[in-house]
Amino acid sequence: MKVEELQKVWAKISNIFARKTEVYTRTDSDSRYLVAEMAIATTGNVEQELTANVFYKFGECDSLTLTLAEAAAGLAIYAGKFTAGSNGCTLVLPEGVELGANVADIEAGKTYEFSIMDNVLLMVEV
Repeated sequence: MKVEELQKVWAKISNIFARKTEVYTRTDSDSRYLVAEMAIATTGNVEQELTANVFYKFGECDSLTLTLAEAAAGLAIYAGKFTAGSNGCTLVLPEGVELGANVADIEAGKTYEFSIMDNVLLMVEV
């Protein structure tokens, strides 16, 4: 992926969060805001379909296989957080999703947050 494309993605994300100073409740007819949060109590080898504009919290994962649900029209950000298991974590992404620049290497016992937007995964250790 080109640097210019990544800069555009980061600009979109920065612009979205810079404009939001309140918490909004998402409705079926309004999926513009990344506000719904879902805790997932699973650990070990996890397979999860992600819904757009929902933040997922996973436990300690040995492997994490992600698929993306079809998004309604408008903004679609798939996001979450997980902790790598004691032997690390194998992250399996949907076909067509590319790694963004400077994506963190997954290390055992560390926690990561990720987002997928425009088929680009961005991930950092937190």
